Amino acid sequence: MNKPKEELPTSDTDINIQSSNELDSGNHDCKTTLEGDDDTNTKLPDKDREAKKNPENTDGTEDTADDLIKKLDQVQGEAEDNKNLYLRAIADLENFRRRAVRDKEESRRLATEALVEDILPALDNLVLGLEAAKQHPEAKPVTDGFSMVVTQFESILQQHGIKEINPVDEKFQPDFHECVAHESSKKYKEGEVISVTRKGYLLHERLVRPASVIVSSGKSDKNINQDT
Repeated sequence: MNKPKEELPTSDTDINIQSSNELDSGNHDCKTTLEGDDDTNTKLPDKDREAKKNPENTDGTEDTADDLIKKLDQVQGEAEDNKNLYLRAIADLENFRRRAVRDKEESRRLATEALVEDILPALDNLVLGLEAAKQHPEAKPVTDGFSMVVTQFESILQQHGIKEINPVDEKFQPDFHECVAHESSKKYKEGEVISVTRKGYLLHERLVRPASVIVSSGKSDKNINQDT
């Protein structure tokens, strides 16, 4: 009858060898697991791999996009403000140009008006002298020459925007006429200009001097024989 084999007690050396083998097997399994993770990371896209390595960076990317949108809105607002400033500057420049032209024209008008006011009395005297000379037929060549001078004066005044006011047979207008006398008249209605004793003038529709006139007072029974 065979006796069962008795198990020999394990020595300390065998225990150490067994523990060493188990430790090496565990390290091998851990290494295999790490290598598998590395392969998984290699197969992932760069963005996902970066997100996996740095999970806190995902929110940072969204914040950066928001910052870019805010900066874009700010730049667009500044561009719109600069555009408005540019348009306002152009408008101001155009207004300044028009104002400068208007002021220049106004200055020239004032200068011309002062000159006309000084020339008109001399022209009046020339016209009066010409009318007196016409009463002498023997002086016709001289009167014809002076008539040409008067015509030349009037042409020069017209070239500078000066218009003559000679309202014979017109209704009396106090804004442009100066009444120096009233006369009864059978020919002219009341308030109409009978004659002009001194012509008036306008400079670019601005009154330089009113016309001195004699105005009809209508018919008069007492002085009917003296009617014009």
